Amino acid sequence: MKSLFTRLSGLAFLLVALAVVAAACGTGIPERGSGLKGSAKDEIVKVANVTDSTSPYASINVGILEYMIIHAFHYHVEIVDVTSANLEQALKDGTVHVAIDVPGSESWLGGAGINDYGVVFTSADGVEFHKAVNPGLETLTPDLAVALQKMEIPERRYAQIAEWQVEFSVTDREKVAVYYFWEFDFTDGSFKAWMEFDPWDDIRVNTQTVTRLIRGTEYKGADLVKD
Repeated sequence: MKSLFTRLSGLAFLLVALAVVAAACGTGIPERGSGLKGSAKDEIVKVANVTDSTSPYASINVGILEYMIIHAFHYHVEIVDVTSANLEQALKDGTVHVAIDVPGSESWLGGAGINDYGVVFTSADGVEFHKAVNPGLETLTPDLAVALQKMEIPERRYAQIAEWQVEFSVTDREKVAVYYFWEFDFTDGSFKAWMEFDPWDDIRVNTQTVTRLIRGTEYKGADLVKD
């Protein structure tokens, strides 16, 4: 395993690279909802941002999902602010299509008009958080729906992301997503298990835009620190 100094130096270079890309290309990461590869698909996926969420990693999950929708599946994204009290109705009436981390204790989860796509993560104290989805998503974006059903992130990944955020004072959702897809690009036990080759390879290509500036060569996941 690489030394702590080497690891932190790499993370510092990532932040510098993000800043360089931002200076050269506007935001550095394509604008939310802009799509990629020329013309994006027409569909718009509405993702819930639960403003009073009890999830310790709500912002991280929204960022990861948003980045994945744009960069892997090339749909537009609309982030919709909702509260826990109106989330159930928002999912039922299509105000939002996806809520990424709903407490498993919610009585309405998986009931009429809302699909329960299973656990996205389990917190350190054993609380499960689920993916709640409007049934229409399977018609609107069937490939994304399949990936969401498989999506699950080990809690230890969040702990590492949170440590990195504190170390470098990072709050931007897009930068957090870039870190996630860069740092955890493993052969097994990663986001590659959620989707087919083309979507995850599109994510790899986009993270290379940043990591190439760090290393000077195309990014190879094998040279990163693993668990």
